Amino acid sequence: MLQPRIIRPSLKIPTEPISVRRKNVSQSKAESSSTTALEPQAEAKPPESRSPNSSSLSTLQIGFLLIVLSAVVSSLYNVAIKVIFHEGSQIFGVLEVEQLLPPTLGNTLLILTLRFMVVVPLMVLLSPILHPRLWQDLENLSASVRGNATPANAATKQILVLSIVSGCFLFLSQVLIYIAIAQVTTGMAIALFFIYPMVSGLFSWFLFRDRPTLFRIAAIAAICCGELLVLGGSPTIGIGNTSMGSSTAILSGVAFAAYIILTRVCASKLHPVTFTLINFTTMLLLSFICLMLPLPSNWNLVVVDPSKMLELVLSAFILGVLTLAGYLLNNVGIGKLGASRSALIGGSIPVLTVIFAGLIIQENLDIVQILGVLFVTFGAAAFSFETMRNQVKPSSPTN
Repeated sequence: MLQPRIIRPSLKIPTEPISVRRKNVSQSKAESSSTTALEPQAEAKPPESRSPNSSSLSTLQIGFLLIVLSAVVSSLYNVAIKVIFHEGSQIFGVLEVEQLLPPTLGNTLLILTLRFMVVVPLMVLLSPILHPRLWQDLENLSASVRGNATPANAATKQILVLSIVSGCFLFLSQVLIYIAIAQVTTGMAIALFFIYPMVSGLFSWFLFRDRPTLFRIAAIAAICCGELLVLGGSPTIGIGNTSMGSSTAILSGVAFAAYIILTRVCASKLHPVTFTLINFTTMLLLSFICLMLPLPSNWNLVVVDPSKMLELVLSAFILGVLTLAGYLLNNVGIGKLGASRSALIGGSIPVLTVIFAGLIIQENLDIVQILGVLFVTFGAAAFSFETMRNQVKPSSPTN
């Protein structure tokens, strides 16, 4: 979601997979001794003793580096999507790359299908390493569907249903952001997508009575101003349907906000690795199903030139690797740096996307849109930082 940081769950804090952006929601620690079999178990770690004169990197420095790399990977992922759909991209102004696919809905579903055909098998291999109790979690979820209608089975089944529904919202967010990136500049699409912190904050207010603070209201105001500046900038010549691209980018952010809310609901009951695997598998199945549905002629799958098939497969493989790399870097980085600090860095994805899009494929925004991107970036970072700080504070005295 649109890693856009597509936001993904971490070992401690579930997030958003996307492409483009990834929202991290802190897990609540269990306050009672009674826990379900699906609840993530806290692992006791011995305190690390480090000599003051040690020349090796500290835990915070390593975490900072990993989160920065995660944000960079997410930004490169967004640019890679643009290269696939854009006609006549020039890499670093030297290497000209032909358009691999026209930006239709059918081709978007094809790219998503190929991408998750790479991501899901690799995730199945990596998940037991990240979470040894993965198969036990999946067995418990499966047993809740087959078993008798007991209160425990009903609660477990509800978590499974919410996990699948969250995967549906994440899939919708990914489809919409792909369409948006194909129609408008990459930086503009990602900046509009980053409306999701504001929308998720409003959802939390109405659903969980999480009343916004003055700091959060100021962050929301900054995001709103930034979105208006991005929308009010001069349209770039040679780009597709600006109205459709802007609308789909905003709707993608709304869908991602719904995914974030469902992640928050499941956070204390299901381990993030299990939750993410269910999300990715759901998205793969939805991609297959939607790819087989009949579509209008101008939305349909365009037959790929056989000479470009290898390039298309390699592009999908690169997208899959970037997805997993961002997820793993974000996972480990949050554990070392902490959720609040990671949220600040994660909010830099719109600015990084604009920088990399300008350097790699020479995409430019006018000065008003650049100012809007900065407003969105600062607002999203402040909003995420304040949210994470409030969620971590009750359960952990230090970060």
